[in-house]
Amino acid sequence: MPMTSKETKLYVNKEGSSNKFWSYEIDGLAVTVKWGRVGLEGQKKVFGFKNFSGIDRFINRRVREQLGKGYKEIDRPGLAQEVQIAKTMGAQHKINRIEYVGLRKNKDRGGRLNLLLNYDPSQWIYVEVINSWTKEVSHIVLNKAEEYEAVGLAEEREARRIEFENLGRPRRDFVEGIRLAIRRIAVAVVAALKRFGDLGSRSLDGDVTDVGPRFSDALEEETGASRQVVSKFAGLGARILDI
Repeated sequence: MPMTSKETKLYVNKEGSSNKFWSYEIDGLAVTVKWGRVGLEGQKKVFGFKNFSGIDRFINRRVREQLGKGYKEIDRPGLAQEVQIAKTMGAQHKINRIEYVGLRKNKDRGGRLNLLLNYDPSQWIYVEVINSWTKEVSHIVLNKAEEYEAVGLAEEREARRIEFENLGRPRRDFVEGIRLAIRRIAVAVVAALKRFGDLGSRSLDGDVTDVGPRFSDALEEETGASRQVVSKFAGLGARILDI
C-alpha cells in the first residue's frame, strides 16, 4: 500500500487474555512505532528511511505481522474508548458471562439470583468478570441505578438460580468500566447483526443458538468478550441493555 508523508494507523489485539495496542505514525521519512498494553503508556521506537519505498516495504511487513498475531485496525475514538475501559475496569479484566436475573435478598444478608429467560430492564444483570492474569472471577449484579458484588456463590443450573452468601459494594470505577464495556459490546453486536443478517433461532435463554463462527470469531476478537456473551447480546437483536 503506498504511503503518504503523514499517516497514522492504530491496531488492538483482544484475543484470549490479550489487551494490547500497536500503532505506527509516518512523519516525513520517519516512522514511529508504539506498542504496549491498552491503557498504559507503552513503548515506542523511531525508524528513519531514505525514501518512501523503504517505508512502504517496512509498514507492509510489520502490519502483516501484527494482523497475523490477531491485531485489528481501530480508529482513534475506538482506541480512546478502549483506553477508558482499561483504566476504569483494568486492562486484565474480561467479561466472561452475562445473565438476566431477578435479585432476592434475605434478611440474613444472603439471597439468590433467579435466572430469567429474557431481558427485563426493570430487573438486574449478572456479570462474571474474569481476571486473565490471576483467573479470579468477580460476580457483579447491576441495574441502571445500583451495583453489588455477590460473594460465596453456589449455582443450581437445573433450578436456574445462583445462591450467594452476601452482597458487597464493588469499586465504582471498576463497575463503570464494566458498564462501558457492556455498552461497547452491545453496539458492536448490533453492527455485526446488520452486516451478517439474521442468525436464526433463539434458545429458551434468549441466546442465538446458531451463531456462525465468522460472526462469533469477529465479535470475540473485536470486543474481547466470550462466545456466551456474544450469543446473549445477539439474542437481543437491535435492543441495547439499559444500564
